[in-house]
Amino acid sequence: MLVVGMPGLTPVEWRTHFSLWCIAAAPLWAGIDLTTAPQEAMDIFTNAEAVAVDQDPLGKMGTRVSGTPGQGEVFAKPLNVSSTGSARVAVVLFNGNDTANATVSVSLQQLGLQSAAEVRNLWTHQSEGTVHAQYTVELSPHDSQLLLFSQV
Repeated sequence: MLVVGMPGLTPVEWRTHFSLWCIAAAPLWAGIDLTTAPQEAMDIFTNAEAVAVDQDPLGKMGTRVSGTPGQGEVFAKPLNVSSTGSARVAVVLFNGNDTANATVSVSLQQLGLQSAAEVRNLWTHQSEGTVHAQYTVELSPHDSQLLLFSQV
């Protein structure tokens, strides 16, 4: 059951929790009454791009491709090819540390992609640009990014 919207966690932790469930292709069962959920929680539950990762028709579960629990970790989930035939991979970069920032990186090679990939942040709905070798981000404790890598 998802803990998004429950007391005791921050909105950043709610978003991270939801991202990890989407990568796992897990059922998105809300653990709160959605009629009284905070708006920040509803924004997470109704993010169509994140839900599409969870519900991708390829049906694959993501796996950890690098990192150490409690520090920076990278999880990746292969997705159904795009309408143009490009390979796509959903990625969560996660800082599981309780107190320290973490620099988290993933290479195209780790994702099974070659030469270049367009990267889209599924929470900000913005392009992160084209990556030719590696994507790196600095994350605060318990923060994450949910990204879509599309082979160019």
